Amino acid sequence: MKPLHNVLAILIYSSVVWSITFLLSIAQTDSVSLHELYQKLMHADGESLKGEGDSLVQEIFNANQQTGLHDSLVSVAINHYCREVCKAIPLKDRLPILQAGQKLFDKLSLAPIEQRAELANQFVIHLRQSSQVDSLAIYLRKMRLLLDQLLSPSELEINLAYENARYAYLQNDFLASITFLQNGLQYLEEFFPGNLRMKINFLNGIGVGYRRTNQLQLGIEHHHRTLKFLADRAPGSSWEGLVLNNLGLCHSDLGQNEEAIFFMKKAIASYEFQGEHYRNEIATGHDNIAVAFRDLGQIDSALAYSNHALRLMRQYYSPDYPDQLLPLSTLTETYYKDQQLARADSMSRISIDFLKTLGWSVEDPHGDYFLTDALNLLATSVQINHALFEESQEIQQLKASVEIGKAYMATIDYAYDGILNSGSRDIFKEKSRKIFSLAIDDLLKLYHLTSEPYWLDLAFNYIEKYKSIELLQVAQKDKIQEHRDFKQLNEEQSILKDSVYLLEKALVTSNDSEDRRSLNLALEKLYNWRQLVKASHPRYHDLINHPEPLTITDVQQTLLSHDRSILSYHVAENDLYLLAINQSEARFEKIAVNAPISQMIEDLRDNVFAYHLSGQKSEQLYSLKTEQFIESSFSLYEILIGPVNDFLKERVLVIPDKSLGYLPFDLLLAERPSNIFQFKTHDYLLKHHAFSYCYSVYLALEMQRKPHADNQRLLAVAPSFSLSKSKPEELYALRSSLNHLKFNLTEAESVLGQFPGIGLSGIDATKTQFLKQSNNFGMIHLATHGKANDGEGDFSYLAFSNLADTDFRLYANEIYSLDLQSELVTLSACESGLGELQSSEGIISLARAFSFAGAKSIVSTLWSVDDQSTVDLMTGFYQNLSRSNTKDIALQQAKITYLNQVDHVDAHPFFWSAFVAVGDMSPIPKKSTRRMLYLILIISLLATIGLIYKSKRHF
Repeated sequence: MKPLHNVLAILIYSSVVWSITFLLSIAQTDSVSLHELYQKLMHADGESLKGEGDSLVQEIFNANQQTGLHDSLVSVAINHYCREVCKAIPLKDRLPILQAGQKLFDKLSLAPIEQRAELANQFVIHLRQSSQVDSLAIYLRKMRLLLDQLLSPSELEINLAYENARYAYLQNDFLASITFLQNGLQYLEEFFPGNLRMKINFLNGIGVGYRRTNQLQLGIEHHHRTLKFLADRAPGSSWEGLVLNNLGLCHSDLGQNEEAIFFMKKAIASYEFQGEHYRNEIATGHDNIAVAFRDLGQIDSALAYSNHALRLMRQYYSPDYPDQLLPLSTLTETYYKDQQLARADSMSRISIDFLKTLGWSVEDPHGDYFLTDALNLLATSVQINHALFEESQEIQQLKASVEIGKAYMATIDYAYDGILNSGSRDIFKEKSRKIFSLAIDDLLKLYHLTSEPYWLDLAFNYIEKYKSIELLQVAQKDKIQEHRDFKQLNEEQSILKDSVYLLEKALVTSNDSEDRRSLNLALEKLYNWRQLVKASHPRYHDLINHPEPLTITDVQQTLLSHDRSILSYHVAENDLYLLAINQSEARFEKIAVNAPISQMIEDLRDNVFAYHLSGQKSEQLYSLKTEQFIESSFSLYEILIGPVNDFLKERVLVIPDKSLGYLPFDLLLAERPSNIFQFKTHDYLLKHHAFSYCYSVYLALEMQRKPHADNQRLLAVAPSFSLSKSKPEELYALRSSLNHLKFNLTEAESVLGQFPGIGLSGIDATKTQFLKQSNNFGMIHLATHGKANDGEGDFSYLAFSNLADTDFRLYANEIYSLDLQSELVTLSACESGLGELQSSEGIISLARAFSFAGAKSIVSTLWSVDDQSTVDLMTGFYQNLSRSNTKDIALQQAKITYLNQVDHVDAHPFFWSAFVAVGDMSPIPKKSTRRMLYLILIISLLATIGLIYKSKRHF
């Protein structure tokens, strides 16, 4: 048999060698002609390729079809053809070229990943230049997936970072844009340090990002450094105009208009030197100068420059060129600011008609336009219509103003949905706040004129819009947890967010460049995940981000009882809007404010605690602060409560806005006292109402709907702290060190006397032990130190025992990732309700962090509290809870009891008013009572069955 095997082996070997030789000869023949065609293509410029280039590419493709051995070469040829021809033809004609190239790519089986990514990159550039935002997002994701398959560094990674930054910028997501640029720049410097063109693009883009995030001085300094870099490395380059223009814009935003005009004119001169490729930059440069002249009050010059910009765009490009929206918007705003309302209105209509040609409509604001220009135009249109009503006082004009306000809000919603970075969202919300206020004002007037509930419902939703939306998203996320796919998405998002929080925490202590790099990469990963989910799981995205609109009737039926009211506020520049809702009626009021509310609240707070936290107490300081407290407290009462005082029920849910979140309402005075030092007898609102708080009405509903905790056991934590040099009685020391707390163990033991549970105290009250135990209790009481971080609210912290545990600070951003099933978390700590104030999200505090983590309600503090008086307040609070009182009533009665038991000195609001209750105020369920009822029912049932059985035996 062996010889036969040998013969067969020889025959097979000979056949394979012959086949390979034949194929190689074919390949060699084909490759000669293919290479000739390839060289011809690669040496042709865009102009010559416009005519016969497509047939040449097809020949190259056909020559390769027999063997497929040169797919790599063909893919390079296709990319070269697409790139060169697109340079030589108008923007509107480029997409068919790229699509034809894509069809050829799809027929290749072995085209390199990098070449496929290169073609996707060309699509990205075209779609960005033509403002086709939705399609752009698709190709950015496609490019990301392709590049993820590469094992070695690629310059396309740099391109993708830049294009992602540009896309985020188009979406108004300016912080995300900076993150992409910083990541891309670091990648470039690590792997491709010689790519000067992209480095300058990154540097310029980062400067633009600083401007858009209101870091104007930083932007100016950055642009000057970039100009110096250009002078050293690329003198006379085309980038100079871009940097000069953006430098001018920073000065313009700062109101330094002469400087702005100087740099912008230099930019235009630089563009003109570079030639016709910078026609659009020249046109937009003229419009930027127009804005500076307008702000200087030189209206004729402003109009001349904007009209010139518009003429240049129409001369250079097609009639539907999207960037025309910029000078059209500027002209509209210039006429409005010059109080030429008729002309402004006419220009507004022309501009909005043009916006419609780009795909925008009230019903569907999607379209191929730059969102910032569209929003500026619509914002000005709201102001024009509002002013026209003020002038005419005609109800039809007011309704027209409301309708354009609805158009603006629809576009705001569309824009907001595209912003995936939470910091960018807050910047965006603050910029749109002025127009929100105008739209609310129009609705107030229309409601008072017509009494139609629809206008009140719309105003309510405007006031609620974007209040603490991230907390609401968490609540929505919890609701859809049972869906298998959605549960997986929730878990993925939690993992990504946790990685961000850990890196943010590391940066607080290290400020290390590698930690910054890692954080930027984690933020980019989270951004990309959100973008992917938005595209591939639209139902999940909508459920999380778009709760169903509420009506006043919904709120009255689901959130209010006969004894409860809601006070929801919107703080405008010179006015305060107040929506008061009872179970059966609602009132909508506008209150003029002579001084900024934020300053009034800051003054009141200082008057409450400045003396008690001072290291240099004196009778003079005590008297001064007492007098000032009386005046500031009563003044705020007249503004915030006075207009609806007769309307309010016993229990009041406050939905604050901006700095109102720093104010405990129950210390406001309903009248000035005859003796300002008799603090026990002052007419505090505490004596009339039980106040609670929430970050939005939507969130209050979700926290109320959240199931009650399975158990009502209490975890009470009272850490020990090493002694400091400061005297324990000097409360001001609490603000800078973790002093020994004399009474926190007494406090923990006292509250454990009201509910069953366990305590962690002394050296056992570590952060590690708390995190291990926290998920197992229906109530958590933390009697410890807390420290607010006003600059970075996510780094406010609670302190645990620092005697044996080096990691004893629990930061707010670590609390977010906890999965609590708590009915109540009490933060009996200093400043646990304070933190960074974000305009719409509210105070980024420890209390807010526990809301994120799943707590149904939270009691927290608004300033450093007294250790001893806290024991009395918390003991009374838990006693009242054990009697089945609602949480707001329990806290109110504990404060009143405290006031009744102390003298006038200790009755000062500093000692009792810092504690506030947030979230669901329903009583703590009496599970033991429920069990007893079930037991009684079971015994009764068994007894009945026994009687029946016994009676049957008698028969």
